[in-house]
Order: sequence, then C-alpha cells, then structure tokens
Amino acid sequence: MKKNAALWVVAFLSVGLCRTLFAELSSTNPNSANNTPLIAKGAVWKYWPQTHPPPAGWQEAALDDAEWASGRAQLGYGDGDEATVLYDKVAAAQRPVTAYLRKAFQVSNIAAVQTLGLKLLRDDGAVLYLNGVELYRNNMPAGPVESQTLALTSINHDAEKTYISAILPAHLLVQGVNVLAVEIHQVVAGSADMSFDLELTPNVSNAEPGALTLIARGAEWKYLDDGSDQGTAWIQAAFDDSAWKAGLGPLGYANGNEATVVSYGPDPSHKYITTYFRKKFHVADPAAISNLVVRVMRDDGAATYLNGIQITRGNLAANATYLTPARSNYGPPKETNYYSANVNPALLVAGENILAAEVHQYSGASADLSFDLELTGRAGAPNLPPVVTLTSPTGEESFTAPADVALAATVKTGSSEVLWVEFFANGQLIGRDTNSPYGLVWSQAPAGNYTLVATATDARRNQASSKPVAITVAAPANQPPTVSITKPQSGAGFVAPADIELLAVAADADGAVASVEFFANGVSLGQAQAAQNPGQPPAWQLLWTAVPPGQYQVTARATDDQGAPTTSATVLISVGTAAAKPVVTVSATNRVAVEGAADVAEFLIQRAGGNSTAPLTVYYSLSGTAENGVDYAALPDHVTIPAGAVSAPVIVRALADFANEFVETVVLTIVSDTEGTYQIGEPNTYTNMIVEAPPMPGLAPAGDEPLLQSLAGAAVAPGFPTLLYGFQRLPDGQCQMTIISEPGKAVIIEASEDLDNWTPLATLPNPAGVLEFTDPSAANFKQTFYRLVVE
Repeated sequence: MKKNAALWVVAFLSVGLCRTLFAELSSTNPNSANNTPLIAKGAVWKYWPQTHPPPAGWQEAALDDAEWASGRAQLGYGDGDEATVLYDKVAAAQRPVTAYLRKAFQVSNIAAVQTLGLKLLRDDGAVLYLNGVELYRNNMPAGPVESQTLALTSINHDAEKTYISAILPAHLLVQGVNVLAVEIHQVVAGSADMSFDLELTPNVSNAEPGALTLIARGAEWKYLDDGSDQGTAWIQAAFDDSAWKAGLGPLGYANGNEATVVSYGPDPSHKYITTYFRKKFHVADPAAISNLVVRVMRDDGAATYLNGIQITRGNLAANATYLTPARSNYGPPKETNYYSANVNPALLVAGENILAAEVHQYSGASADLSFDLELTGRAGAPNLPPVVTLTSPTGEESFTAPADVALAATVKTGSSEVLWVEFFANGQLIGRDTNSPYGLVWSQAPAGNYTLVATATDARRNQASSKPVAITVAAPANQPPTVSITKPQSGAGFVAPADIELLAVAADADGAVASVEFFANGVSLGQAQAAQNPGQPPAWQLLWTAVPPGQYQVTARATDDQGAPTTSATVLISVGTAAAKPVVTVSATNRVAVEGAADVAEFLIQRAGGNSTAPLTVYYSLSGTAENGVDYAALPDHVTIPAGAVSAPVIVRALADFANEFVETVVLTIVSDTEGTYQIGEPNTYTNMIVEAPPMPGLAPAGDEPLLQSLAGAAVAPGFPTLLYGFQRLPDGQCQMTIISEPGKAVIIEASEDLDNWTPLATLPNPAGVLEFTDPSAANFKQTFYRLVVE
C-alpha cells in the first residue's frame, strides 16, 4: 500500500523575503522503520547567527525566526566538511560555547506515528526540543542547560563523523507544522571544531487510536470585554466568572466570521487592548488522555492557560500586562489561522478544568479581533515527564548572606512515579530530596545573584525542570565594632592632680578597628594609641594627665574601617582633693612565697588622705590560681590599718602540698565597704606568686648581681628589680616566660645574643603585675639572653 504525506518547508532567503516549498512524500510500507524522513540528512536549517544567546523561548514552535540565518547541513566549523560554516566571521576565541538551530516540518497524521527514529551527528553535546519541550539529550549534564553549559566529554576522530541512533516517543508531535530545535554545546570554550547534522524518521502504524475533542471549535466561551485589568487570578479554575458574558466562537469583531461580536469600547480609535476568555470542561480520567493538542485562532497576539499554567504564547511579550499590545499586526491569512501546540496532559485534573485565554490587539486603532480555540487528545499511555513548580522561594523575598534559603517544589506526576527532585543554583546542584513534599534548606548561601531551578526525575528517567526563579542574596551590612573600658574601673577614685591611665579593648568582627577616642563628660580627651601586646586582645591606651577634682563620666568611642562607630558603657570616676575620704591602694613588698620555706609574699594596703589618726578597715577579695586556705594559710576578707599608720600588710604563707604546680597566683583586689568610708584608688588589684621549693629552673635569685643565662634560664639586668620566672620550652621550640613586675607600669622585653647588642621584642601593658610572654623567634639550641626594662 502506498501512502502520501505532505512536507511543507519555509525557507527564509533574506530578511523579509521567504518562499514556501511543497514536496510529495510517499512510503510503500507505512509500518516499516524505513519511512521517508521527516527531516533528512543535509536538510536546510535555521540557525542563530549572533554570538550572544537567542531570546527566551527560542525552542517554541510559535517563535518568529525570520531574523535567523539559514544553511544546509552539515553545519559547524573547523573540520572542512561543512556545507554551512557557522561564525565564519568571528575570531576563534570569540565563538560561543553553544550554537542554536531550528527546523520546521509537517506531519499530516500524528495518530499513525508510533515512535521517532533519530540519527544524530554532534560534536560535542546536544539537546533536542520538539515543539518547545525537551525530547532528547546526549553528552550533556543533567539539570538545567544554559548558554555556557559545557558538554560532558570531547568527541574526536571517527566519533565526529558517526551518527548515533535513538528511538524517541512521538507524543510531542502535533497535527500540521512541528518545530525541532537543537542546541549544540562545546566541551570547552574556544574549541577548534563543531559539527551538526540530523535525520528524523517516523515509525508509523495503520492503527488509529481513539480521538477525542475536549473543546471544539465554535464552542461557547465566557468573555470579558470591558478593557479592565484582571491581574492573574482570572486564569485559575476557582475564579468567579459568573458576571462575564457568554457567546459562541469565533468571537471578535470586524472580520466577518464572528459568531459572537465582542465590544472594543466607546472609542473606535482607542479600542481595548485586551479581551479575556474562559472555558470550563470536564475530564473523567486524565491519565487516559495523551497527545493533548491546542489549536488557537488569534488576532493579533494571545496567551492561553490550562488550569492556571501557561500552555501557549504567540505574538505577545512574556511580561505582558493588560495594556501591552501584540508584537505585530496580523492580517490575512494569519488572523484566521489556527496555531497548534502540544500540551502536557499531566496539566489536566480529574473533574472540572479551565482553559483561559487573553487576546491582545496590536494597537488601539486595530481594525479587527478574532479568537477561537480547539483542544483535542487521544487515548494511549505515552511516556510523559512530570510537571515541576518551584514554590519557594518566589523571588519576592530578601536574603542577606550568609543566608539559609528554604527551597520547596511541587511535582505533578507524568507517566511514572517521581524518584527525586534536585535543586540547582546557577546550574550547580544544591541538593536532592527523594520524598514528597520536596524541599531542603540551602545553608550559608553566599552573597550573589542566583537563578534557582527544581528538576524532577521519574522512574522512567524522564526529567522536567521548573521555571527559573531569580533571587539576590545581599552582602551583610557592616557590623559596628565593640569597645569596653578595662581601666579604670567604674567607681574608682583619684587624688587631684591625677594622672589616669585609660585602657580600652576594641574589636571588629567583619573588619578592623581604625581608631579609638576617649571622652570625659562628652569632651574628647584625644585619640588612643594601639598597645602592642602579643597574644592579648587588641588594647588602646591614653594617659589623661593633671586631671582636676570632679566627677567624670568616661567613655571610649571605637570606629571601624568602614566608618561605623560604637561607644562603650560609661565608667564613673571621681577625682578629689586630699579630703574627707581616704583613697586606698594596694602594692607588694615581696612578690613571691615559697612552699615549705620561710619566704612569704606580702601585699601592702595603703591609704592616702582622710583622717589617718583613726584606724581604717579595708576589705578585699582574693582570687588567682592558688586557693585560699589550701595553697596558702587562710586569710580573712579585710585588714585594718592602725590609727596613725598609713599601711597594713596582708601576708601570704605558702603551704607545702607536694603537688607539681610550678607557679600559682594570688590576686588581691580592694572592694568597697558597706559604709563607703574610703575611696578605691589605683592600683586596686595586685598579684603575688607561690612557687615550689626548691626554686624552679629559670627562677632568678634575689640580689643585685646580674644573672645571664641561655633559654634554660633568665636574665635580670642590674638596676631593674623586675623578675623573670618560669621559663618553658614549647614543643615547637619557642620560649615562654612568666614575668612579675609592678602593676600599672609597662614592661619592655629586650633580647641579645652577645650581651652587647639588645633588641626590643615587645612593650607589654601590665595592669595586674603578672605577664606571660612567648618569643616566637627563639629557635632550638639558640643562645639568647633577655632583660626587662620598666617604663
């Protein structure tokens, strides 16, 4: 038996000039796998001639590709066998990663086509779309594909000339004109060659599956012709259209074929741009329907929606509003043509469905308007992909890095169950969820602009991707620094004229502290200097000199490297004359107590001013690493300065506990009494030490003679009664030492290898009297001498 088929090819010869060709195709055996190709090898293809990507929707059958170039296959460059050389006027380094091609072909009886036979020549990767829906991909990664997506592997040598074969489903075919769109991807940018050719053959059968019409041409439609803005709710099934008019199709005006004439408004020179249409229809079993096809007559532009999902858009911008005109003016015969498109049957629901359409005029002065629609399907069980919708985020949210972005997607199953949903950001996989509801959290998303896509994979390895959602994760706002005054303490008292050392600690979590300024009662005292204190928090110092009597509110203001300021908590201090209340301070006459020996450490509580003829009880607290009553003889919480005396000692007698504790500290801090009989001056805290007996290695002996030792010991320069204790060699060869010195006076550490040339290593603030210092430059077995200078 012989069957004939018609193949229509529209060849664009130049911009604005086209020719339609008709060819009669015949097959002696319609059941044979060797039927006449729908697209033959060496066919003429339309291709995108620019180096930037084509506009969105380039795969759609309704795309106007008049500005695309045309050429015969093979198409490509670099191999010498091309019938059409792509990008022949573009430098090799500027050639795009991806080439885009389109081919229109005619199918007169889609019911007879069971499958499609593909033979594909590609170098390197390819993705094929039939009527706007992905049909096949080869040598390409899974997930969304963009213009810069690279092929998986390089196709070389004989593989560049080899046609690969595949049997593809035919359910995406539509009656009449179809469009096959192809994108060819290089494996690397700047690749030397690219090749493409293709053959598509129908595998036909005489069997005619049952056809059904869900919406017939000339059906009754609800319509709204008042020129209003209906937003987006009108495309949903739940929308109340009871107040809309009703009429049979075709609907429109001024074409002469209208069964129902709609209104264009009161002014024929300024007609309504948009007219809305809705049609409800019933489906008992959506799973039994396949090859769903919509055919739309529209003059001029239109978009159609099935159950709220767009299924076609022709001659109309993607972001059109009710005032957006169609892209071009349709005259005869376009204004009465029915434009076909394949529709995913998974969009159907059991029960009532809604098909909605909006028809846009080219201008307010357009002469006529036409609309009608047909929706058909047939029985069968094609291999249909799922339908995926990315529901979160929506693109309306605001995010600040590092952001936790909640991703969620809904999936309507196609022909088989969904195995998983994967989420992508700018083409990079974020994660996968295998259970419904599908979602995950993208944790710690950095700042940037992202295109998010959800891709579902079913049991037949069908894949479908959601529409992309664009989000922006903003860089975090600059965080201001932190600052606190560590000296003096709030409530401290001084005797005028006082020299008061101000000390603050400042830090900036997302940058650096640029400056610290001190204030007293809102008046600037000056910029502080950064203190060099290795291994300690960043400190800033200022000496406030000759402070007169008064009450002062002292603050510190830190400013970071982006100009953000922070003001510290207020410290209240008083500066008085030698008057009613004595000012008490603490020092030490002997800094070291030795376990099991007569050597004791002695704090000295002193008073200045006030009435020295009466006794004065001063209260204190004890802290440090040594425990009161365990490591030294128990001490009370106070001491009394006798009448007529200006000081009283607090004696620390070490107890021998035979524990290898090296050096322990005893910290005495003066505290206020309940009656407020004295003011606390500076220094109000002091640190003494308890050491083991016999003396530890590295303990400098008493006496004025100099002691010069290597890293196993310490050095005390004559004239400097500051002590170095407790040298330790660290595992990395560095040297760590403990220093006892007068609290409140900075200590300069100097080092020498020959006792003649001394190099300052660091200047250390010394608020408590005990310091630790590590020399990072000391090497194993290197002889180094140290000495201390008190400023």
